[in-house]
Amino acid sequence: MRRNPERSARAADLRFELRGERLPLDHGQALAEAVCAQLPWLADEHGAGIHAVRGAAIGGGLLGISRRARLVLRLPQTRLDDALALAGRSLQLGADTLHVGPGKPWPITPSDTVYARLVIAGPAEEQPFARALGALLGACGAACEVVLGKPRALATREGVRRGFSVLLHGMTPELSLRLQEAGLGELRLHGCGIVVPYKSIAAV
Repeated sequence: MRRNPERSARAADLRFELRGERLPLDHGQALAEAVCAQLPWLADEHGAGIHAVRGAAIGGGLLGISRRARLVLRLPQTRLDDALALAGRSLQLGADTLHVGPGKPWPITPSDTVYARLVIAGPAEEQPFARALGALLGACGAACEVVLGKPRALATREGVRRGFSVLLHGMTPELSLRLQEAGLGELRLHGCGIVVPYKSIAAV
């Protein structure tokens, strides 16, 4: 991993404690709406994203929430204090209620390999998607190795959107920070295109 980037990251993650019993496995749309209802400015904040909540499938299309679960927002540094207002609020996702606890900033760090669990970038077929992704990376000057992983889908109010998990290798520190700040593709408030340091090949 390469460190000592030329500049500090202009974005960070804000991690909130989360209490509740369950939420839908495919919860991107519902979570985005619930969070934006509490933070109305978030919908118009360029580069902002909401990570998918991690948990274990419990059947019936549901995700169980453990005490270690976190609600994580990817935000510009200038918005971290504003978003802390979410602490102490309740989020309603259909019949399920999530209670948001204290929030803590978590810095973005450079890594020569980064990963996004679902990137939506136009076509859902692999080869057209790869070309569309290549165009996105080319526009930001990203010369790196690209590995497409699992095809994934996201339910939205406009219909099901499809894409792939994406791993990028050979990042410079500057490019790694830039991609983590800006994200890739569409629907970042729904959990898509949020770029994080790569940890495990099993994720792809």
